[in-house]
Amino acid sequence: MACKYYDITISAIDLADATGNTDTSLNNKVFVSYTDCGGTAQNIFFDTAGTYVNYLCADNTIGVVGNYYQNNDLALADPGTTIEQGNCVICKYYDITISQIDIDSATGNTNPSENNVVFVDYTDCDGNGAQSVFNIAGTYINEICAYNTGLVIPNFYQNDSNYPTLNSTATEQGNCCLCYSLSSGPPPGGPSFGYTFFQYICKLSCFASMCFVDNNIIELFEPTFFFYVL
Repeated sequence: MACKYYDITISAIDLADATGNTDTSLNNKVFVSYTDCGGTAQNIFFDTAGTYVNYLCADNTIGVVGNYYQNNDLALADPGTTIEQGNCVICKYYDITISQIDIDSATGNTNPSENNVVFVDYTDCDGNGAQSVFNIAGTYINEICAYNTGLVIPNFYQNDSNYPTLNSTATEQGNCCLCYSLSSGPPPGGPSFGYTFFQYICKLSCFASMCFVDNNIIELFEPTFFFYVL
């Protein structure tokens, strides 16, 4: 299975043909059925014509199918409705294992900050280059979140030259959930004193045009804090 982006093109002709249904909610809509990259069947609809670039990520071994209903019968949408593109970018946790051998090998550098440390270079979930530094051997569970289409590279410097590690490793794990604060202030409809309202969003997997998010609501009541998760 490969997780692939799909462009979705919705035809105004297909939207116009989607009529005459007893269930009027099916009228003037094109549906796209697919299996997401976690193996769950999905069915989404569109009611506006146009091209939606890299709109969804799907298992390309199962197929992405566009259809609509006309007079209560299912009809296939224009064959050009779904077009497979490149590999999806998903934000993943990585376990980092740092070897004492690699730490001890990092010596003889003009810059003393490069001695006795192992670096891990990766692309973070906002698409930026990032680096973590370790000076203690061990395994760090879910230590970083990185795009799984890029390389996560443990490395060290010896005598001012950079080398990939032979013993330290980065192991891909499950999808990340990174939380980003959007706003703060009094809770909606609540008192303006005694509480602080934080609104933030957790990104589970990020694609070029959208993020899948955790929509659960969690409320923690403390003497001075109120947390609300979108």
